Amino acid sequence: MALAFPWRERLGPASTYNLQLATYNPTPRAAGGRKAGGEAQGAFAFTHNPQLATRHCSPGFTLIEILVVVVILGIASAMIVPAISSRDDLKVSAAARMLTGDLMFAQNKAIASQRPTYIQFDKAGGTYTLLSSLSPRKVMTRPVQGGDFIMRFGAAASHGLEGVALAGVDLDGDTVLVFDELGGPLTTDAGGGSPAGLRTGRITLACGGESLAVDVEPYTGDISVHRP
Repeated sequence: MALAFPWRERLGPASTYNLQLATYNPTPRAAGGRKAGGEAQGAFAFTHNPQLATRHCSPGFTLIEILVVVVILGIASAMIVPAISSRDDLKVSAAARMLTGDLMFAQNKAIASQRPTYIQFDKAGGTYTLLSSLSPRKVMTRPVQGGDFIMRFGAAASHGLEGVALAGVDLDGDTVLVFDELGGPLTTDAGGGSPAGLRTGRITLACGGESLAVDVEPYTGDISVHRP
């Protein structure tokens, strides 16, 4: 049975119409609706809703494009990271930032707990240790990593600071920096003698031909980093 579709000529482009197929109705349109050949004159019902026009998807990235970008980033990282880790100035800068952070932690700890904190430097051994008590000796625990709060330089160092050396410790001839209950800097010796007010506080770090000094200001305890 052949069907006629008069709507093909009346509708515009298919992309601007939403056509919904209804039920085919074989009922003749009018009396005597059958043609001479006996075929039924039926019709399909279609609707046009302009609010439901076809939406165009915005363009995006393909999987291949994303994989190419990831590969390029991986190659760049493999080339850049070793170059950064081999630069002496960046290593000594990282060590100076670490020392500054540890000094500030000890100072804030003294203020918060209202008890002195101690930082003992060992230039020969290339270490410094944060202590909550000097006599008897009690080493602080790292707040995040856990374990004894001891920082090592030289061959025994970690965090990529193997080439950094503790080049100088100037604490008025002493080896222990003390922060009192107000955060003020003092100095004492490893034997736990009476602390005295800090007059000169400088810790020098070196790596290759690069060096930085971490200074602790008398009275205020302000900490700064600069080139010696």
